[in-house]
Amino acid sequence: MPNWIVWGLTLYGLAALWVSVAAPLGSPVSRREPVCVILLVENSGQIVEGLLRFLFWWGYCHGRDLWVTVVDFGSSDDTLSIVRGYARYVPHGIDVRVGGAAGFSAEDIRRQFRQPDRVPVVVIDARILSPSRSG
Repeated sequence: MPNWIVWGLTLYGLAALWVSVAAPLGSPVSRREPVCVILLVENSGQIVEGLLRFLFWWGYCHGRDLWVTVVDFGSSDDTLSIVRGYARYVPHGIDVRVGGAAGFSAEDIRRQFRQPDRVPVVVIDARILSPSRSG
């Protein structure tokens, strides 16, 4: 076997060992208060999974649990199936609400889902309107 293959496999093994040992050491010991995220979606299938991955990565890096509520305003694409599929891999799950808040503004939704005062609430509007509705 050529030398470069042996070195490559050795480096890969060392990297895997480092990740398995160092990752638990780098996880936050003391968690900060959770953050309530309200994600407004409509036909957001193209961006919703990336957005959810980013949110939970941010929460992990900052030592915060995220309570995510996804409010769908009547998607006609695969947005809800993506959210429900991703929710299986999230520790707290994702609260999915469909159509109930369709006429509300972001501030109304923030008040509706308000958690205790110490918990910050973030509203993210990720709606992508179809060309027939946007103009």
